[in-house]
Amino acid sequence: MAEPRALFVVGEREASATSLRVLQVPARLARAGWRVDLLTESEAVAAQARERYGEEPRVEVTVARFDDRFWTMRQRDAFAKTFIRLYSDLVVPGTDMPFWKMVAFDDFLWHVSRYSMARIEGTHDAVVLAAPSAYERPRDQADVMYTNAVYHARRLGVPAIGLQVYPHTDLPALLVQVLDEWVVGDEQAAAHLLEQGVGRERVHLPADPLERHLLASVGDPLLERLLDPGLEAPDGTLTVSLINHPSNRLQLRQAIEAVGRVPGEKRVFFCFVGLNVRELTEEDVFEDLLAPALRERVGTYYTVGTQSMMPVLLASDVIVSTNYLRPLALAARYGRCAVVFDPLREPVANLDERVRQLTDAAELEALVREAASRRAGRCTLARVLERARERRTAHPARRARA
Repeated sequence: MAEPRALFVVGEREASATSLRVLQVPARLARAGWRVDLLTESEAVAAQARERYGEEPRVEVTVARFDDRFWTMRQRDAFAKTFIRLYSDLVVPGTDMPFWKMVAFDDFLWHVSRYSMARIEGTHDAVVLAAPSAYERPRDQADVMYTNAVYHARRLGVPAIGLQVYPHTDLPALLVQVLDEWVVGDEQAAAHLLEQGVGRERVHLPADPLERHLLASVGDPLLERLLDPGLEAPDGTLTVSLINHPSNRLQLRQAIEAVGRVPGEKRVFFCFVGLNVRELTEEDVFEDLLAPALRERVGTYYTVGTQSMMPVLLASDVIVSTNYLRPLALAARYGRCAVVFDPLREPVANLDERVRQLTDAAELEALVREAASRRAGRCTLARVLERARERRTAHPARRARA
């Protein structure tokens, strides 16, 4: 079966709005099995993209080429007449005023772009656009490129998917309805699109804070550290972090056994906290008393030092510690499931409510199973493309003809 292929379109202003973080999206799609053709009007963006992707064979970067045209008044007049002919039956909502009377003269007499671009060629299964702003409008070349990309999607009959990289109040009203699907960065943007009449099934909020961060116009230093591809788990793989404690080895063994009983692919990190036991190092005690249990119950695992612990915790689906630590609350704030597990101690009052306190290994196992189930069905950028593609395939009558 041929690999799915996506066209990813991003202008210089849209890339800059996210400090180029949105350029990580094609790489994530590539690691999820897509081939991605990145199209931009900017040589600078293309250079940055090539530098970021390195030798990634699934991503190909192309700079759009334009012809600089001079339109005569006769040609501009013809554009206006064509527009009027096509939209003569469209009126301004709530009135009997023809729509063309409001826009044709202004848009087609003086505001015709002087750039033209050849039709996008090739076959794609989805077209993804970093949506421009209605206020910080894209440059003429980018505007033509985006229009061409939407036409390309319609011609092929494939979904056109918008990424919200500007505040939702900046989204062009026309574009909101033109695109088939939307990927947004927060609940407020999702609510805004629903209010604008976009169907709930067409609005997607990624579950992973990192994927939402890629679309954000304001950076987060902690999430920036998750951009390392080595921290990205394969789709369907549950990531669990266990935090060491020099005195709670019995509780840690119970936690390891509970995690090991959960079926499915797992990636387990064991985090050191920098505490030695008399003349023995933390690593020595771990190798003698806990590593055998991990190898037996879990199989492959990774050890993490204190300097790398926070990014690993933020990349985890479940974090288990036998005592309360500040990083647990911080990870929980980013939507991670943080647990204090200690069967020998009653739950503590007035603890951060986002951190779960468990005393039963069966409850811990159930919580890890629940996290695995959530991960299996969570919303990701790659799944948005795949499901949009499946919906179009399931409704062939909606597909356009070339």
